[in-house]
Amino acid sequence: MLNYSISDTTTHVIMNWDNPTMMLDSTTISSTIGAKIYRNDSLNADLPGLLPGAPVQFDDYLPGTGNYRYAVSVCDVQGREGIRRRTARKWGGGLPEGIVIWTLDPNPVSRNTLVQNLNQMGYTKPVFRTSDPNEYELTGDVDAVFVFLGVRPNAYLLGNGGSNRLIN
Repeated sequence: MLNYSISDTTTHVIMNWDNPTMMLDSTTISSTIGAKIYRNDSLNADLPGLLPGAPVQFDDYLPGTGNYRYAVSVCDVQGREGIRRRTARKWGGGLPEGIVIWTLDPNPVSRNTLVQNLNQMGYTKPVFRTSDPNEYELTGDVDAVFVFLGVRPNAYLLGNGGSNRLIN
């Protein structure tokens, strides 16, 4: 696939690409091909009868608010798939509510430790953890965004019920 791109709105994800014209062994593709679209590792759509070199646009309407991972693979006329082209994860279907933890540390903060302490303090909304600043939309009803640049192995989070290590 050439010129692959993915974009999103609050209700759907749009994928664009140009179909290949050559096989991995440098032979020209002379028949129609197909594509398979995966959302969260499950087959979401099968697109048969595509022309080699032709541009393709696929719109996927999201079933609800959430985090979605997409992959696309091109298939020959027998349905044999090529390598899946993975995309970045996309948040779609509306703005997240709750807290987003953005960690840049190679030893990431334990989400469970933070959630446990937030729950002890009475916080009941979702808590999301990411290392990609583009994974979640950080506008709207987000209560807080924590950015962790680095945590020492002996760091603890203090809460009402005592202390918990930040790193598992």
